Amino acid sequence: MKCVLTADRITGAVNKEADPCENFYDYACGRWQMSHRPRHNLKYVSVFKQTEADLKNKVIDLLMDAEGDDPLPVHLAKQLFTECMKTNLIELLGLFPVKQVLRKLGLPQDIPDGNSSSSLDLTQQLYAIHYHLPVPDALFQLGITVHPKNETKKLLLYHHHHPRNYAALNIMGPDPESYLRRKKRSPVQYVMDELKYRTLILEIFEYEKIKGAKYPESHIRTTAFKTLVFEAELMRLIPKRSTCKIVKLKELQAATDRSWKNKQLKIDWKTLIQNLFNHVKKKIDTDYEVVTDALDFFNKFGRFFAKKDRQTVQLFIWWKVVDFLSAHGTRAMRDVRTINDDNSDNDQDTVRSMECIKTVENVVPLAVVYKLVTHPAVNVTKMKVEQMLSDIKESLMTKMED
Repeated sequence: MKCVLTADRITGAVNKEADPCENFYDYACGRWQMSHRPRHNLKYVSVFKQTEADLKNKVIDLLMDAEGDDPLPVHLAKQLFTECMKTNLIELLGLFPVKQVLRKLGLPQDIPDGNSSSSLDLTQQLYAIHYHLPVPDALFQLGITVHPKNETKKLLLYHHHHPRNYAALNIMGPDPESYLRRKKRSPVQYVMDELKYRTLILEIFEYEKIKGAKYPESHIRTTAFKTLVFEAELMRLIPKRSTCKIVKLKELQAATDRSWKNKQLKIDWKTLIQNLFNHVKKKIDTDYEVVTDALDFFNKFGRFFAKKDRQTVQLFIWWKVVDFLSAHGTRAMRDVRTINDDNSDNDQDTVRSMECIKTVENVVPLAVVYKLVTHPAVNVTKMKVEQMLSDIKESLMTKMED
């Protein structure tokens, strides 16, 4: 049956009115193009996009199916998806869950000011964010990659900052012409929409804080603009070309320290990584190897922070966390988020289910890995296997000697 459906899909894409000798692509795919126009404000549509959407819809159907004796991981994924879809409860709680996360990360629960930033420890702050949330653009990214020379070995990957709405900020970044390849909005509109989005999110926070009293609109807009300029300046550090390179933590630290003039705002890479590995009892020293494809980016880090004060840095970090959490905030926050999202759908239920699917995709693998590496049974099993292999080796050696 699948073969018949696939054959029907392929033949249905053929445009028989086109001459294959003149334009074979139009002949092979012409009817598919005519019947698959981008909906709403989507940039493009493709077979891969369609397949991805179909797959996500099937996963949503699976997660919404309450029946069946599911394995524990599937049951937990369903539970997470169900809780994520409870928008009425989220509305009832308001900003309380978002502010609880901010508090857990050691960030102000309201828009940061000079008083809240006086005790900012950049190393501990970034550790808390990378440990608790998969925020991809809080100054830099951390991930896992394969060792370039040994596929069986995994290494930490240091990657440069990559904002959620890259095109809006790329106007002032390393590739100013990139927006010309995006035809949905002009560069001015990109920036205005991004500024509007940030301003509205900040207004939601300020409105709850003052409980309906008049808030300083010009101050809110200035604060939003500060985060936008900070991010645009950070993007200027991103090299146009990059290659992966294995470096030791002490080399990364030395590269960063060479230009780091602001002693109050400094990142200790060894402490950051050691804190991340504390729960798996892995000892980290300055010879620990990592992979980076943005060494030039980190070389410029120090000069960049030399011109920044604590309040501006904390404001930007606070904003990136709030931006990440806005997808799971109140209806007002979720509606505002779609302003500058070229891939958003106008159907709010679809938007919400896709955000929840994204959450499941991000959280469940992390949870499974964490459970495995921290579970005592894993270490016990490893010891038993090593002992068993040692016994086998010893028996073979005894047999050979006999």
